[in-house]
Amino acid sequence: MLVRRFAVLVFLLLITSACSLAQRLDIAFTGGLSKTSDSTVIFTVGCTVPPASCPPPAFRDHLKTDNHYYVGGSVSVHLLDVKPFSFRLEVPAAAVPPTQNLTLPSSPAFVSDITSIFVTPSVMVKLAPDSFLSPWVSGGGGWARYSVDPDITTNKGAVQFGGGVDFKVGLKRLRLRGEVRDFLTGDPTLRLVSGPFTGTTQGGLHRHNVMAGGGVVLHF
Repeated sequence: MLVRRFAVLVFLLLITSACSLAQRLDIAFTGGLSKTSDSTVIFTVGCTVPPASCPPPAFRDHLKTDNHYYVGGSVSVHLLDVKPFSFRLEVPAAAVPPTQNLTLPSSPAFVSDITSIFVTPSVMVKLAPDSFLSPWVSGGGGWARYSVDPDITTNKGAVQFGGGVDFKVGLKRLRLRGEVRDFLTGDPTLRLVSGPFTGTTQGGLHRHNVMAGGGVVLHF
């Protein structure tokens, strides 16, 4: 349900932007496969004494996220041309549905679902934008939202970088697109318990959400 609402919201935003920025806008609708890197979980025994007296971490494990599919899109607005390059302001967004599973090898009973949403304003640089084949790269940063089970929600900063190719297909307003993007974030908040041990994920940007797919681009 959350992903469906997200898709409707993105669609409405894209249409609204198209109406207000006609002749300067590209609107892309994409989808494909999502692969997420494992997260390191540190399990420790609960400690009630001062931190300096607590025992060292008991053990580590890797939280695994199943491969899944994603749906996404982007709006990009032309900024300037420095031939043969075109510079554009882009807002890519992507969502992975809540049927993506989380598993923990040390605790086989732990199985959960996660929903992921990413919105990352970026700068796109496109080579030869009017040619039959136009390679491009994109980079920027923004926001990620993870929902688990679905009562645990985590908002994280996100860094996006990626690239792809747009193809002309003989229609004035239509292009085809192939793309690969990586949304790099911190780990989502989880409640992980294995016997007397409590697990916590690490801080920092190290959760890779790699999305490879394709779709169509409406060119205005």
